Amino acid sequence: MDRRVPALPAEDHHCPSCGFRYADLAPEAATAVIAEAPARAAAAMVEVPQHRWRVASDPGTWSPVEYLCHLRDVAVSSTIRLHRARTEERPVVEPMLNDLRARRFRYVDADPAAVLAELERVVAGLVDEVARIGDGWDRTVTRLPGEERTVRWLVRHAAHEFGHHVADVRRVGSVVVVVRPRVEADLAVLAAVLRDLRRREGYPLRMQEDLGSWLCYPPVLGAWVADHGGGVVGHVALRLPEPDDPVAALVDEPAAIVCRLFVARDERGKGLGERLVRAAWRAADERGLRPVLDVLVRDSVAVALYERLGWVRIGEITHTIDGTVVPAVCLTAPGPAGRP
Repeated sequence: MDRRVPALPAEDHHCPSCGFRYADLAPEAATAVIAEAPARAAAAMVEVPQHRWRVASDPGTWSPVEYLCHLRDVAVSSTIRLHRARTEERPVVEPMLNDLRARRFRYVDADPAAVLAELERVVAGLVDEVARIGDGWDRTVTRLPGEERTVRWLVRHAAHEFGHHVADVRRVGSVVVVVRPRVEADLAVLAAVLRDLRRREGYPLRMQEDLGSWLCYPPVLGAWVADHGGGVVGHVALRLPEPDDPVAALVDEPAAIVCRLFVARDERGKGLGERLVRAAWRAADERGLRPVLDVLVRDSVAVALYERLGWVRIGEITHTIDGTVVPAVCLTAPGPAGRP
């Protein structure tokens, strides 16, 4: 299966993020969720400050207005899929290619009022198509090889998409800390955060004379910061490995090193480390590189973070710190990063 096209959820999918259970939702209830979607989406946008309409909370995610455009696309695609399922025998339907649509059609520049008006019209059309299903709930469509889903699933899936992504509009629009690409002006603030971490926790392991140069150590592929209202409180970088890098040598494909990850002490416990890791991870995916890293065994909190994200151990190396040999565990990502 093409890694760029996510697999369809199962017929009995249970979404771990929002708790939605396909098997628990009767067709009538799913249709009601769909019919209510335009009003719920409009109410969610009212709660988002206008200056946040076009701001994504993390690299690889969407802004509120892009989620709004996606809801419209879900209604259109679901209507067409249902119509084909009703009028054809096991039709092969096209993937939606959501991220491509958002990029190519510049959804970030869309007018929310216009999209909401379109959403109301297309959802009415989707509800009309659902009403025509009759006794055809067990008819099926296929998409990629091995993916066959019933009409019942199509309606439940549309309801899940509406419920889940209306919540995303609210969530992204209210996020206080944004993960964004690092700019040069961030370096002085990041250096101050690092000096505090070095004094209190011994990170970085070796005090650097020029912390800005250390953060920008080449060859850097990208770097991201956690920005709390204009104040930078966290950082991660992605770089190519040195020719003799012992961590990259543990995987049998081109690799990228996730490094320079830290979060200010008073901003911990808010999931920023995970969001920063995902930013670097996603960037490695986009370049066709396997993200790898090493972390000191004694740093159990960091090891637990990576393992919670599904990263797997691939070996151990050692570092020599002030004459003492310290073990480190090496990990790699299990696959594509996905959305936060």
